[in-house]
Amino acid sequence: MKPEIDHQDSPLARVAHELSQPLSAIVAATRVLRSSGDPGAVDRAGAVIEHQMIYMQSLVNDLLADARQHCSQMLVRYTRLDVREVVKSVLDANEAVCAKRQLTTTAELPDGPVWVDGDAVRLQEILWNLMSNAVRHTPRGGTIAVDVTPHDDIVIIAVRDTGSGLERREIRRIFRAFVQGECGTPDGLGLGLAVAWDLARSHGGTIDVRSEGRGRGSEFRVVLPSSV
Repeated sequence: MKPEIDHQDSPLARVAHELSQPLSAIVAATRVLRSSGDPGAVDRAGAVIEHQMIYMQSLVNDLLADARQHCSQMLVRYTRLDVREVVKSVLDANEAVCAKRQLTTTAELPDGPVWVDGDAVRLQEILWNLMSNAVRHTPRGGTIAVDVTPHDDIVIIAVRDTGSGLERREIRRIFRAFVQGECGTPDGLGLGLAVAWDLARSHGGTIDVRSEGRGRGSEFRVVLPSSV
């Protein structure tokens, strides 16, 4: 069943939501810098901070240029890119917060490049929103898995978690702006999945969600046209 969509988000709420994501990664990485004596961990944390600062700069530039436009009309700079690199970037950025919450993350990626035509920053934003949702609703000791599967003329990116799951009525509403999460928690503004939905559509793709019910986890699938 196609989810209901209701875009009521204000420009101010949009700005706050988009900037909160890289800031969270920067805060987590900064804590690693302050507490870790492992040179490798320090290097990884520094790389996360640098990458997320570049990400924030790109977001700010786009938000300034597009502040009065609907999110589905945001500027998208299409290039041919390897989806695996986008997935790796998002997983690396979430490494510290997943470790803090004792979550196991896995990734199943093809050996060779998986090409799509898209905007690397916007695709990262889609996956960041799905990862953030999974992290928020997966209890300590749980698992988040990300798979990339090329299939004929499409690419499927799946984010699965062992979290709180969804009831049928929630699945119909989950991509509406200001609907807060899988289990009604007050964290955030509830914009993330609505943002991801719009950005997927701007790439000629879709997002669907599957869940067998409360307490049985969820799977969000991004389906994008492949680049030949």
